[in-house]
Amino acid sequence: MDDYIGFFSWVGNATIDGEETPVLTNPEDIDDEEQKIFLNYQHGEIIIHDPKIGVTNIINGLEPTNNIVLNCLL
Repeated sequence: MDDYIGFFSWVGNATIDGEETPVLTNPEDIDDEEQKIFLNYQHGEIIIHDPKIGVTNIINGLEPTNNIVLNCLL
């Protein structure tokens, strides 16, 4: 059971100084095993955004779903 899969997700908007604004992304493929993703925010004093990172297949005996992984991370 060493088939772990990592994930990274985010919502398309952030709250910047109390105003909803889009989060711009710039993915770069490095190779088959690695990818870099840049999240770009408009300038502001207070930026609120909630990206998520996790790993599937952590719980033995259960089929992995994003809901199970996200509940474990909360």
